[in-house]
Amino acid sequence: MEQETRPVVLMVEDDLMLRNIADRVFTEKFNATSCEDAHSALSYMKQHTPDAVLLDIMLPDMSGIELLERWRGDETYANTAIIMFTNLSETKDRKKAMELGADGYYVKANIDVTDLPDLIVKHIKKRRNPGWSWLPSW
Repeated sequence: MEQETRPVVLMVEDDLMLRNIADRVFTEKFNATSCEDAHSALSYMKQHTPDAVLLDIMLPDMSGIELLERWRGDETYANTAIIMFTNLSETKDRKKAMELGADGYYVKANIDVTDLPDLIVKHIKKRRNPGWSWLPSW
């Protein structure tokens, strides 16, 4: 698949090892970029509209929940799938994220990172209209 036709995915994660693993896993299916904190993610999102964001909640400078709320309040990102990927497993955290418009909520300890690409594709397809034809069915 040519690079320009691949979905663009932003991972907002402060754990360098997890970012590196995800970058390797995402290479085949996505044009992937990562940011280590909310400030970097906000800067990136001012200039880009990714197809999906994989968002940690516990970031060093701002909560991922705050980022989710900002982005869901901006029509620019209406077609961007925002998927929470966190260590927080309590129902209240999941409920808040979903109420604010998260497309998915996954606990890091409960998921194999190699399963993420298929989950991301699923959420992109759900967020986009059914006639969106450039995204292949993997």
